[in-house]
Amino acid sequence: MLDYFAIATQGGILLWSKTFVSMQANPVNPLIHHLITSPRSEEEPYIHEGYQLNWTTSNEFGLVFITVCQKILQLTYLRELLLLVKKRFIEMYKDNFENKAFVNLRPDSISFEKEFDQIYFLVENNSLIRKKATSEKPRAFEDTKKFRKTLEGTKRDIKDLTNEVKKKQSAVSSESEDAAFNVGPRRKSTQMRSWDSKKSKKNAQKSESENQKNSKNKRVWDDETASKEEIKALDFSEQVESSELESGSSDPKGTLLDEGSLGVVNKKGVYELAELVDTKNKSPSPENNQSWIGGSIGTFLKNITSGVVLTEKDLNEPISKIREHLVTKNVAADIAATISESVKKELIGAKVGGLQRVSSLIYPAMEKTLTRVLTPSTSTDLLSDIHRVKSTLHRPYSIAFVGVNGVGKSTNLSKVCFWLLQNNFRVLIAACDTFRSGAVEQLGVHVKNLRALSPKKANVDVFERGYGKDSAAIAKEAVSYAESNGYDVVLIDTAGRMQNNEPLMRALAKLVYVNNPDKILFVGEALVGNEAVQQLTKFNQALVDFSPQNTGRTIDGIILSKFDTIDDKVGAALTMTYVIGKPILFVGTGQTYTDLKTVKISSVVDSLLKD
Repeated sequence: MLDYFAIATQGGILLWSKTFVSMQANPVNPLIHHLITSPRSEEEPYIHEGYQLNWTTSNEFGLVFITVCQKILQLTYLRELLLLVKKRFIEMYKDNFENKAFVNLRPDSISFEKEFDQIYFLVENNSLIRKKATSEKPRAFEDTKKFRKTLEGTKRDIKDLTNEVKKKQSAVSSESEDAAFNVGPRRKSTQMRSWDSKKSKKNAQKSESENQKNSKNKRVWDDETASKEEIKALDFSEQVESSELESGSSDPKGTLLDEGSLGVVNKKGVYELAELVDTKNKSPSPENNQSWIGGSIGTFLKNITSGVVLTEKDLNEPISKIREHLVTKNVAADIAATISESVKKELIGAKVGGLQRVSSLIYPAMEKTLTRVLTPSTSTDLLSDIHRVKSTLHRPYSIAFVGVNGVGKSTNLSKVCFWLLQNNFRVLIAACDTFRSGAVEQLGVHVKNLRALSPKKANVDVFERGYGKDSAAIAKEAVSYAESNGYDVVLIDTAGRMQNNEPLMRALAKLVYVNNPDKILFVGEALVGNEAVQQLTKFNQALVDFSPQNTGRTIDGIILSKFDTIDDKVGAALTMTYVIGKPILFVGTGQTYTDLKTVKISSVVDSLLKD
């Protein structure tokens, strides 16, 4: 999708322009300056700060026609668009240019919007038709070299060769010696090929019989021996009807809802998410677990004489064990070292009492430090924020979901959507992942399921514009559509991208800058360790570096996916919170829409301190 189209004089006077998406910088002026100082071929695009500019000129009238789009987009119709717009614009204003009256032309006096839209629509649709026609007409297998190597291909070659020989035999007299000389070798060759064909056919039949012998036999059901219950148990084709999924009820198949994960409706009528509770192990404490950070530490600390003031030398070994313990809990190594050093500095100079165990000093210090890191510095009450924006600003509340590939952004977005629908919000999902095949269709399936599971007065829709389009423009359209149609919340699904992919990170920064969402949520895996530091750091840095000066946004909160796969190794929660200083709003604990929970800081701390 284009960002900008401009028609200007070669001297730099702008005659007409159309803006599709607001740009971070204006690359048109640098291009015109570049064309004046060092003319270049129209076939070579001009690149400026992540934008690609294509152009064509009309030297007769001193005009230049310019398209601007993201460098990462591959638009094949730009040249055709430029030439058609050039031809139509000159036809309309030819008299002005011939009479040298173009200086009196101003952008507000030129009416070219309707003509441009018609040309742009025609060119873009022709491009899609050509692309579809190319992809839908693959070469037939019979026309490939690979087919000629098969048994059927060999037979066809022999048949064609035999027909060719017969034609030549009929054309030449059978009594001629020359004809006999020419046909003889061909006949011999044909006979040899025929023998090879029989041999190949025999080998193929032998190979096929061996494959059948070694392959697994298909199961054949006998109605007399197999009961109807057994056959029905293996039939997975039955679909759950939407009428069975009434509000407040669970999915009969258990594929969409998990009753054990359902939240509760409080006295105010608000549907609250269930809290993550760890019932597998008891919480650690100085009283019931003397060796919560390793038996060798407990033994070492017991040997310190009562009444001794702890020094750095006394604490080096136990603090080293503390660091190793945190790393085993999946905390990033650098952060584990930093937190351990912080605890050591706090304990230096502490005095061990006569009846006091040293472990009772280390445990509170560690608990205090971890709690301080995990305590949110911003509000985590999304429902209150949504109501505030709706009542005071009278517009929808927008949330952008970002993250690397494969972490579950779309899945967790649908879980958040289910939670919002249970609180009677109207939700619009913006399908801004225009790169991954099937991303738009995946959201469509989620919307269909969520409609069936939600209260009648709450509804959800998906806003999509297909693939290969500018995600920032789609998000902007979605927000405008939501505002004009009375939606309460817009959930923006974005494409997964690696943190070191500069073009895609620029595109994400553009989406954030153009739409300025109320919340930017980073979806990360609870399985990740040291990689979490680099992911969050570079995502935040890209959002700042690739945005206009003093307008950069950063990540506002975190959703940890796959939290049900890590047992008590919750170090990713500590790592991510430490890196950006923002709270963990939700954790994903399964595959159904109810598998979204909030997590208590004390639960994370307890899991980190368990032996």
